[in-house]
Formats: sequence, structure tokens, C-alpha cells
Amino acid sequence: MKAKGFLIVLIVVVIILGLVGWRVVTKRKSSAVQAAVTKARFSSPPTVATSLVGPSTITDQIQAVGSVTSPNVIKISPTISGLISFLQVREGDKVKAGQVLVKLNPQDLTAVVFQNQANVAQAESKLAQAKLTENPTEVGISAAILQQEAQVSSAQAADIQARSTYSAQVAAAQSQIADAQAKVAAAKAGVEGATASVQSAQANVTDSKTKLSRTLSLYQQNFIAAQDVDDAKAAEAVSEGALAVAKGNLTSAKANVNSANATLNVAVKQQAITVQTAKADISAKDALLLQAKQATKIANANLAQNPAYQENLAALQEAVSAAQAQLQQSQAKLGETTVISPIDGVITERDADPGSIAAPGQTVLVVQSLKWVYVDAYIPIEKSPEIYEGQKASITFSGISNRVFTGTLAQISPSADPTSRQFLARIKLSNPNSSIKPGMFGNVTIGVQSIVAPMTVPREAVTLTTGTSATVYVVDDKNIAHLQTVQVGVSNAKIYQIVSGLQPGDRVITLSYATVKDGTKVNPQKI
Repeated sequence: MKAKGFLIVLIVVVIILGLVGWRVVTKRKSSAVQAAVTKARFSSPPTVATSLVGPSTITDQIQAVGSVTSPNVIKISPTISGLISFLQVREGDKVKAGQVLVKLNPQDLTAVVFQNQANVAQAESKLAQAKLTENPTEVGISAAILQQEAQVSSAQAADIQARSTYSAQVAAAQSQIADAQAKVAAAKAGVEGATASVQSAQANVTDSKTKLSRTLSLYQQNFIAAQDVDDAKAAEAVSEGALAVAKGNLTSAKANVNSANATLNVAVKQQAITVQTAKADISAKDALLLQAKQATKIANANLAQNPAYQENLAALQEAVSAAQAQLQQSQAKLGETTVISPIDGVITERDADPGSIAAPGQTVLVVQSLKWVYVDAYIPIEKSPEIYEGQKASITFSGISNRVFTGTLAQISPSADPTSRQFLARIKLSNPNSSIKPGMFGNVTIGVQSIVAPMTVPREAVTLTTGTSATVYVVDDKNIAHLQTVQVGVSNAKIYQIVSGLQPGDRVITLSYATVKDGTKVNPQKI
């Protein structure tokens, strides 16, 4: 039994040793084959993709990101303070010029109109009575004195009320100024934030350009794949887009500052108007009081002499005129309780509801004209000689798929931004269906030059050196690659014009799967 067990162990050991030996032999054969393949690969000519030099039509284009703005942005606010009793339109509603948008509660102003109408009637009645009693008796004169004294008391009460109203209106106007100043401060903070975003985006653009240059260098040395170059280019494009968006946000933030400053200016002007109006009202009340006192003096003078009665008539006539002026002023204010739309447009903002208090300079609604819109795009300053007013531009919007809009350059800013070295171009775009909304971003394409070039090559074949100088690899009839210096002309996203250095029909390398040097034999493949 022991001998049999020993025999089994021996057989197992032999099998294991045989397997190990077989594995060693197999691995040596595999290494030899791999070494042979590697040697053959390094000794064989590198495979390259080539393209023939030939004619093409090159259309140079300017690409930019634009933002949509309305040509007319009207901020609706009342000219007087009051409780909103009518406000039915909302964001998205279309309105017509002259359409009633807002009504303020007219109750208080209606009461003032009725009171002023009564005052006019009373003053006219007094004047008529005085004319009928041109030869008044002592009794009539005494009654007139009593009547004028009552008028003095009424005028004094009105004068006190006017001064009290003046204080309240001034306080309200100062409150609106403080609120507008706070909005200005907030808007300036927004500009600072947007400026920081632009600086950050600019840094990202610089970093992506640096990475792209480094990647191209590594790719040209055959250290990395072409996909890495494409990724670096995509990263650069993304950073450029982010920079454009950040600049658009900065422009919007600056517009918010301007809007806030405009609101502050309106509040300051409204305060001045309020003070002026209130002072005028006080002056009018003072004038009425003075007239009443003067009429009382005249009435008293009539006790001594009747000729003074003519002066009394003149004073009463002045009282009638003053009462009529007060009536006209109150009727005008009553008319200001109705606010209408000055243009045909669409409601894009609603900042109040029925039951809330509206005040001068406080925006209740925003109406924008959308029959046509502007697309504001910033163009590099070096492209300024290539664009002009009336030039066509194609625009696509991410929110409106499968549609290309055609607009016309309507305005071109005469000066560029000193920081970005870009200038504003405004493109007028028809918008009959109001499908294009203010605030949307669009990709703008402006075709500026189109030529038929007798010699062109793919962009991948060209390595720029300085200015218009560049290099390409030309493959001769013996499949030898030669580094050739060329002069390039216009280009687009796909091809370069070759001005000199090549001949039509030359083969140039557009893609290499290994490092190619001047004089290297290659294995070309036409694409």
C-alpha cells in the first residue's frame, strides 16, 4: 500500500513539472513573436493619411454669441400715488397702444373734484350777488362782512390742511429715494459679481488655450492621440462660450445699474415735483386766504364808502378764478388715476397686484415691443472693417430647434470696449409670432468674405509658425515626407488657402499614426 501511494505522488509531481515546463516554453515563444512584431512595427514606414492640394471655395465667417433685447421697453408707473383698483393683464398678455392697463381708486380725488366744483359755484354765486347789489345798503354790507369773515376761516383751514399734506408727501418722496438708492447699491454689487465672473471666465480661456497649445505640441511629437487634441479644442470652445455668457451677464448687470440709477433719478425728480406741487398748492391756499382777508377789508371799507365796492367785485372775481383753477387741477389729477399703454406690445413683467399701493416712479408693469427685436452681439475689433450696416446675419437659438433666422445689421457701435477689445453690433430680427423672447441667447454667424482659392489644404495639415507663415509635410512620388514652408491666406473652420509653397496635386499629410520627420519614408493613405 505504501508503494502504491508513493507511485501516485510521483505521478502527480511529474505532471506538475511537465505543465510548468510547457508554460515556460510557451511564454518564451510568445515573447519571441511579440519581439518580432515590435521590431517589424518600428522598422516599417509610419502610416499617414494624406490629402491632395486643390481648389475650394472658402467662406470666411464671424461667429459670436448674441442676446435678444426689445427695441422698446416701457416701465409703466402712475404719476400719482393711490390704491390699485384695476389691474388685469399679466406676463405674456398682448396689449394695444391706448389700452387701459391700470386704474387707481379715484374716491378721494373725486371728492376733491366735487368740493372744488362746489367752491366754484359758491364763488360765482357771491360774485353774482355782489353785482346785483351794486348799491348795497348798510345791512347788505354788514352781511357781506360776515360772509367774508366766514370765507377767511374756511381759507385758513384749507391753508393748514395744505401744509399738513405737504409734510406727508415730502416724507413719502424721501422714502422712495431711499428705496431707489438701495436698489442702485444692489445693482452695483451685481456688476462686481459679474465682473469677477468675466475675469474668471477669461482666466479659464487663457488656461484652455495654454492646454490646447501644449496638447498640440505633444500630439505633433506623437506622445498623445488625436482625441486628446479634439478634447483640448472642445475645452477651449467651452471656455470661450462661458466667457461670452459671462460678458453677457456683465452687460445685463450694467443695464441693471443703469435701470436702478434711472429709478433713483425718477424718484429724485418726483420728489422735486411733489415739493413744487405741494408748495404751489400752499401758495394757492395762501392766495385764497389773502384774497379772503382782502375781501373782508374791502367789505369793512364799504361801511365807510361805497366806491370801495368795485374793489370788492374785483376780489370776488379773483376768488372765482382761483376756485376754477383749483377745480381744473383736481380734474387733471383725477384723470391721472387711469394709466394706458403707450405702445403695442407684450407684458413681460408685473410688479404689483390690485389692492396694493402704487406710487410715482414705482414700476407696476413692463411692456416690451416684440414685433421685431434686436440681437446684441459683440464682435472682435479686428473684424470691424469686414462688417457694415445692412449686412445679413444668420442666427440660431438653443430654445428654437431646427430653425435659422436671418436678420440685418442695424447698428454698429463706433467704439469698442477697452477691456474686451470688442464692439457692439445690433442685428434687427423680425419676430411676428413673438417666438423670440428678450433675454434669449443666440449663435450669430456673419458671412464676410467668399473666395475661390486655387490651392487649399485641410486645417489638420497646417502648422502655423508666425503671421501667415506655416509648415506642411509633402509626400513625394517615392513616399518620402518633406517638411515644406508655405504662406497661408484666408481660412475657415475646415481649410486653409495656400498662397505659395505648394503646387496643385501635391500630397500633404493630414494625420500621422507615428512621428514623422523631414525625410522619413511613410505609408500614405488618401482621404
